[in-house]
Amino acid sequence: MPAKIIKFPSIEKFSKKEKIIALGKFYSIHIGHKKILKTASDIAKKKELEFGTMIFSQRKIDNFYSLEERMEFINEFNPDFFLIFNPTKKNFSISYKEFENYLEKINVKEIVVGKDFKYGHNQEGDVSTLKKKFNVTIIKEIKNQKEKISSKKIFEELCKDNLDYYLKSLGHYFFYKGKVIHGKGIGTELDMPTANVEYPAYKININDGIYYSYVTYKNNKFPSLTSISTNPTISNDNKRTYESFIYNFDKTIYDEEIKVELIEKYRDPIKFDSIEELKNKLSQDKELGKTYFNLP
Repeated sequence: MPAKIIKFPSIEKFSKKEKIIALGKFYSIHIGHKKILKTASDIAKKKELEFGTMIFSQRKIDNFYSLEERMEFINEFNPDFFLIFNPTKKNFSISYKEFENYLEKINVKEIVVGKDFKYGHNQEGDVSTLKKKFNVTIIKEIKNQKEKISSKKIFEELCKDNLDYYLKSLGHYFFYKGKVIHGKGIGTELDMPTANVEYPAYKININDGIYYSYVTYKNNKFPSLTSISTNPTISNDNKRTYESFIYNFDKTIYDEEIKVELIEKYRDPIKFDSIEELKNKLSQDKELGKTYFNLP
């Protein structure tokens, strides 16, 4: 049965069963978040509790994922419900005691949380106040390269092109999903046809660059090269494009969705003096990609 989706501070859809809830903003679902979710899921099974999580809804920009993608990740832990917290002025104005009273009303008995979790107006509630009313399991911070993993730190490392840090912190490559749109057809003219993807407006921006990547189309994954660039040699409009050359792929997929995973940035975009120089460089890129992916 799919998990119930309930918006805070509604109580109508909740069952009367005793519950355990994993608390956090869960903007990135990094390995620390996964530890919180798995612990809560395991306790729920052991004690026969209903398991759910509170999750902050999507910000307008600079998200790692859409709300739906985050819920997809969390569904791996088989929650019974999602409590969606919209970061509105009204919701943020509630006191820590009002939030605790709400949890009691929906019959929460146990809570799993990171040690730095704070809640309530002016962040006056924390782990110590939760412990006064609930059985609280505190998850110790998890580190990557001797530093605490956090959504903020992951974003900072991504800005430095540190895709390996992203992979080790979240357990998968940086990715985006989007519809394939019509471009200017320049790739075909340069003997390197690409799938031009409509980048999600809500998602954090990745640096310009040429990346080794994977493209997934209808559950099939293909090695690819992805260019994120303003195409300085052939364009003056300063408009970023997100284009992927897909190895061993010849389908026409306009208006269909693909997923692009970025593995490693191997060079910056270059403004060449001529189209011929650009074409030669792209030919070298294709050969580098074949070597990287061990393709014939």
